[in-house]
Amino acid sequence: DISWFQISVHYIVRDVIIEERNGLQRDNEIALAERDGERQEKERAQVELNRTQNELNRERSEKDQQKRRADTLQVELIRERSEKDQQKRRADSAQVELNRANTQIDQEKQRANNAEELTRIFQSQVETTQSEVTRLSSEVRRLNQVLQISETVPSTPKAQLKQTPIPTPKPKQALLQVTSSAQAITVNLQVPSGMSGHKDANRFTHDNTLASCAISTDPIISEGIVYYESVFEKHDEGYNFTIGIADTSVVFRPNKHPSQDGNSGKTVNYWNEEERLSNRVTLNEEFDSEMQDW
Repeated sequence: DISWFQISVHYIVRDVIIEERNGLQRDNEIALAERDGERQEKERAQVELNRTQNELNRERSEKDQQKRRADTLQVELIRERSEKDQQKRRADSAQVELNRANTQIDQEKQRANNAEELTRIFQSQVETTQSEVTRLSSEVRRLNQVLQISETVPSTPKAQLKQTPIPTPKPKQALLQVTSSAQAITVNLQVPSGMSGHKDANRFTHDNTLASCAISTDPIISEGIVYYESVFEKHDEGYNFTIGIADTSVVFRPNKHPSQDGNSGKTVNYWNEEERLSNRVTLNEEFDSEMQDW
């Protein structure tokens, strides 16, 4: 009986141990399963976190892209506005240049019309002079022929005149020869020393002072008809200017009017405001200040 009891106890203890071992194994498996579940839950949470982070990053990236596109559009808008402003400035500048060109064209037309009128008057005077020269030349030839005939007639009786042949007279040199031709003259500006400005070839530039400048030109015209032209520029500030004729004895001084320093009565001045002599006697109507050609 004791042996059987021992054997029974032995089997009971073994079964208990096995049962405990199995329980521990089940607990271990349950713990492992729980740990696996927790790990899977953590992994799912990590995946969800990663997905959420990716979504957040994507939203941030889209916002950054939208901001960059907005900045790019703003830059393009600013550039377009700048280009429009530049085009407007260029258009305004082109309009100003066009207006200036039209003004210059109008001035050139006016000067051309004035030059044509002066040329017509000068041509008429030349034709009149040439007609007078032709008439005088014909008169001179006629007088020379009369003089030659009178010198070749002998002082003998009429009977002897019939018998003596009249020798053929030799042509003598004409007593007067008149010619006329249009010739260009070289103009030289005579700028007094100390004048408020400077000379460059046949151009004189006034400085920024209010001093008067009287300038003469060579050569001296003693006879004939001469066409003379002078151009005044940049007289839009209301300052007067003049052109005229002076006696050969006149000497202009720096910073003086043409009629000053004893020159009164020796010059004829044509002003832009009116035509008048140096002693202020008004002649004809004033000419337009925009008509700067003479």
